[in-house]
Amino acid sequence: MGWKWLTLEALRLISPGARPHRAVMLLSISIFDTLAYATIREIAETLDMPVIVFSPIRDSRVMCASFVAGADEFICTPCAPDETIARLNAVLYGCFRHGAFTV
Repeated sequence: MGWKWLTLEALRLISPGARPHRAVMLLSISIFDTLAYATIREIAETLDMPVIVFSPIRDSRVMCASFVAGADEFICTPCAPDETIARLNAVLYGCFRHGAFTV
């Protein structure tokens, strides 16, 4: 039983009613494999919240595969704090604008 299984199991235990009104999953991934993409997919589908992936990997194939799996944003690390805040605001603003969250 590794961290990957524990991550997916922890996600299953989070009930929709227990989440904050405006929630975003910040996911830091340093090794991309099929389980990393499965984790992104599970979060996006099960928790129905935006997913922002942080990674030191600067590979367009990894970035594109993360978006296909369900990520809403991909931030290469290290990055400036103001860039992180701007991207977080863009994801949240986009969710509000498209009706995924209600005020």
